[in-house]
Amino acid sequence: MTPTSSISENILRLSHSTVENALEPIVLFDRHGRVSRANQAASHQLGYSSPDMLNARFSDFHPEYTPDLYDRLWADLQQYQTLTVDMRQIRKDGANRQVEVGMNFVQFEGQEFLCCFMRDVTERSQLDDTLRRISEGTAAETGIDFFQSLVRHLTVALNIRYAMVTECSNVEKTRVRTLAFGENESLLENVEYDLAGTPCDIVMRDREFYYPTGVAENFSKASVDSYLGVPIHDKAGEVIGHLSISDPRPMIDHRKYVGILRVLAARCGAEIGRKVAEEKLLQAQEQLEATVLTRTLQLARAKEEAELANRAKSEFLANMSHELRTPLNGILGYTQLFKRDEALSPNQLKGVDIIHNCAENLLVLINDVLDLAKIEAQKLDVQTAPFHLTALFQDLIHLIGVRAEQKGLRFLADLAPDLPAWVMGDERKLRQVLLNLLGNAVKFTETGGVTLRVERASTKAQPYRLRFVVEDTGIGIASDHLAGIFKPFQQVRETGQFIEGTGLGLSITDQLVQLLGGDLRVSSAIDEGTQFRLLLDLPDCPASTVPGLTAEADTHRQTPVGYEGPRLTVLVVDDGWENRSVLNNLLIPLGFTVLEATNGQEAIDMAAAAKPDLILLDLVMPHVDGYEAIRQIRPDKDKAVKSGIYPVILALSARVFAEDRQHTREAGFDDFVTKPIELSQLLDTIAKHMNLRWVYRTTEEEATVQTTFTTEANDTVPADLPPRAQLEALLKLARMGDIQGITAELMLVENASPAYREFVQTIRQTVAEFDTRKLKQYLQACLS
Repeated sequence: MTPTSSISENILRLSHSTVENALEPIVLFDRHGRVSRANQAASHQLGYSSPDMLNARFSDFHPEYTPDLYDRLWADLQQYQTLTVDMRQIRKDGANRQVEVGMNFVQFEGQEFLCCFMRDVTERSQLDDTLRRISEGTAAETGIDFFQSLVRHLTVALNIRYAMVTECSNVEKTRVRTLAFGENESLLENVEYDLAGTPCDIVMRDREFYYPTGVAENFSKASVDSYLGVPIHDKAGEVIGHLSISDPRPMIDHRKYVGILRVLAARCGAEIGRKVAEEKLLQAQEQLEATVLTRTLQLARAKEEAELANRAKSEFLANMSHELRTPLNGILGYTQLFKRDEALSPNQLKGVDIIHNCAENLLVLINDVLDLAKIEAQKLDVQTAPFHLTALFQDLIHLIGVRAEQKGLRFLADLAPDLPAWVMGDERKLRQVLLNLLGNAVKFTETGGVTLRVERASTKAQPYRLRFVVEDTGIGIASDHLAGIFKPFQQVRETGQFIEGTGLGLSITDQLVQLLGGDLRVSSAIDEGTQFRLLLDLPDCPASTVPGLTAEADTHRQTPVGYEGPRLTVLVVDDGWENRSVLNNLLIPLGFTVLEATNGQEAIDMAAAAKPDLILLDLVMPHVDGYEAIRQIRPDKDKAVKSGIYPVILALSARVFAEDRQHTREAGFDDFVTKPIELSQLLDTIAKHMNLRWVYRTTEEEATVQTTFTTEANDTVPADLPPRAQLEALLKLARMGDIQGITAELMLVENASPAYREFVQTIRQTVAEFDTRKLKQYLQACLS
């Protein structure tokens, strides 16, 4: 501070007069809270005379400040030099005020003071408190609830009679409607009115309007004495309504209300904006719901039509399957029986084999079409079960080997030695995939050969993964055509080139691989060939864990000639004479007594009269079908089991859809056999449910039908022969008539050493003639 001696007396008097006559109260307090100096405004505000002020203390004006708190305040000011604090202040007459105190720490001629500038903010505090109470009372409300709550709180907090919130009701803004209209604490009915002749008209022109008294005298439609209104704006600043208060008494001090109404008008603008947005959203939602309802009805009709079309398609396919597979049942049934007849000559057997292969090719085509339909309808499921992987490869080697040999192609099967014999998977679908890939390889290859390689491709994540590779040296596929080869009815061919096939094979193959969870890739080059790579998980399944597997069943079986135990009666029910004939010719030589019925009603009558042990029941028959027949023959399966009168009933059907199998299980059938019937599968199913043990021809009995070995046979034995174990294995397969097994075994012999080429060619020639008798003679000579 500047020393007093350096300041002129005039300046000191001017300073004293300025402080003394200032409009704002100013008080100096010493270190102990005593008043050292106070101007006239301070004395007036606090209600003290000038002499009494000099005897007062800080705690007289602010009683909550004890000496300890004053000491702390003093210390804070020493540190920060200036503070501003809102305090409660008590006048000498006991009246309370709210003040804002600006404090400065002053040092003058070795003395220290607390200089306080006191501003009365009681009115502002009251307004803040009023606004706070209104805001707190309406904070939890939105929309119409907010407007109604607001007008109730306004009438109570401001002690006025009427309060209203409005919004524009027309584009010209000449009319408004109330969103909430309150009288005291009650809500009045909302109204819509013209602005002309009301004070609201002025407010809606974006002006705050205040009429303290005499409103009714100046506005024809007004019935109150005082009025205060503020406009409500939207986000763009446009007037969209107004907030007003009015009273039949004069409204003297409007200033304290204007600030409150401004704040609340801003909140009203936000709520009206929200209300408009919600109304637009509701309108859009209603339009959307109407659109969705219309589209839903359209989609429901379309879905119903699609379902009807799908049902019609499924029914058509089921009927076509039945009609096509039924005649094939007779063809394939008899070819299987003829191939077991040792009285046929080699040429006759060769002819039977040709018929059988042609019929099987037709069956594959039918199955392809049905599978495509099942895939499209998402009705094709994976049927996981243990199967003999080695046997599958032997079948493939035989089938593809014959096709390749007919075209003069080389076919090589490179099977890794560590492949599992038995695996878990869907054998039928894997067989179809590999047959399609190998069949295409042979079809599109004119020179060179086809190779099948199978090896393990295990990883930590996929320990049972196998890799199948099919390679050919055929015409190849252009890179721009690779993406289309998996589309239905697509074939890759040169212009003018004709190649047999429907174009379904690869499409079905790709979808089957996806269904099996595998991965199929292809690479190709024109005139160089094509390679397909399939990765598939096939978990190992040890033979010991396969249900019902015996040591004898783990190799290709002989054809049974009978069964152990008493003679059993079989009732064959089918409206097709050719189907009954096939089953008759299979079962009678095995020792069964066979009865025939041509329809369901005959089956019901004969089952009651003859009490058969086994019923082979066709599902689709005129008049009474298989489902009705089993319902009458065995109405309660559990009761029949307990009574001991329990014929095994197997369903026979050319319908191959999964739902057909499911329906037969639900109807009470013991099992399901598809047509065309595979005789070995039928015999396995019969043995399983009848607990039969088949009887096979002994080695001595088989030897009686063999021709005595000749010296000529011994003369043709080559010098280089495979090991004795392989010769014995080939002889065993020859005695069983297992041509597929012989072909597979020959592949192994041929791959073992080039020295066995003459031996392999001789065997292949004999196999091609289907002369198993000559083959057995030759192998016996080699062993001798």
